[in-house]
Amino acid sequence: MTNAEKIFLTILKNAVHHSEYQPEVAADDWESVFSVASAQSLLPLIYNSASEYFEFKKFDEAHPEYMITTIKMLGIQVTRTSDFLNLYRAFLEAGIAPVVVKGIVCRSLYGELQDFRLSGDEDILIEKKDYEHAKSVLSTCGYHSDDVADNTLSAIQEVTFYNEETGLTVELHLNPFGEDNQIRSKMNTWFRKSFKETETLEIDGVNLCVLSSTDNLLFLLFHAFKHFLSAGMGIRMALDILLCMERNQDNIDWEYIKTALEDVKAGSFTADLIAMGNMYLGFDLSIDGLDILTSPDELLEDMLRMGTFGISSQVNVDASRFTKTAIERKGSNKIVDTVHLIFPSWNQWKGFKPYLVNKPWMLPVEWCKRVGRYWKKRDKVNFSESRKIADHRIELMKKYKVI
Repeated sequence: MTNAEKIFLTILKNAVHHSEYQPEVAADDWESVFSVASAQSLLPLIYNSASEYFEFKKFDEAHPEYMITTIKMLGIQVTRTSDFLNLYRAFLEAGIAPVVVKGIVCRSLYGELQDFRLSGDEDILIEKKDYEHAKSVLSTCGYHSDDVADNTLSAIQEVTFYNEETGLTVELHLNPFGEDNQIRSKMNTWFRKSFKETETLEIDGVNLCVLSSTDNLLFLLFHAFKHFLSAGMGIRMALDILLCMERNQDNIDWEYIKTALEDVKAGSFTADLIAMGNMYLGFDLSIDGLDILTSPDELLEDMLRMGTFGISSQVNVDASRFTKTAIERKGSNKIVDTVHLIFPSWNQWKGFKPYLVNKPWMLPVEWCKRVGRYWKKRDKVNFSESRKIADHRIELMKKYKVI
């Protein structure tokens, strides 16, 4: 772990647990700290906390760009929150109450700092029978998406709607975790009854339909684990989970959570995530029966390396394709993995290219396009470095017995 990453974690700890301890930060370190914060999508939260440090003031005066960027981000977030609440009012007026997950629900965990926790989009869950109704409301409110054939809805994880006027993106989830592999399919089975056990979360006078406290935590854990197994997860996801546990620990069915985690082989991952939060972010959490640690420091290093969604660089993106192949094949072989990287299976791609559900014979055409794209950017592709990152991540997944 770099010195900048250590400082970043200390400032983040102080932000969420209001410690008065101020780490010693050399003037040359601040830019590196903010670089880490940006990669983790936590710049406003870190800037707000750092602004309370006496030694930060000189740097801040010499580098007003960080304050300007933070103010712009906060303004965008406040506007997006307002736009989403207006959209949800429209849903309620139309007689439909989609289940809201992640985004605004996670931000509510941060209390007075909720606007400092940014969201790139907002996510809602609906049953497939309500898709056309929800789509109609979105369309009326100025949101548009690519056309999706009705018989491909079960093959995709979500449909993305975008409003050009407001800039807000809404992901309408038809199944929570997709069907890319057996683990994701198992995750979906744990949410078949979630629409019948919802709760209400009031934000600025709007009553949002949300998952129960238990299901909400499980959703966040599964979501993080899904990203970890794919391109990687960042510190923000971990922080959301830890705050959710801390704020709602008396309302959660912990035996249910533990059983679900063990079903998808996420128990060791979760134990390490909690240990990481306790060691570095000031939490004091535990789940009975999930107290055997595997490698929390290695998990933390992975989160710091991969960034918010593991897409901070093309090298990381290509590394994720190796890890996805290893999980699907339940093993890793460099030659075979490279072939699968260039020629992904129909099952892997039907979620990204829904039309393949009805036209599987078009898969070779997509392969040819993929080869063409790799050929065009061959000078920018570093397969050896991607493979190195993937090998490191695959070894960690083996420790968690996913592979």
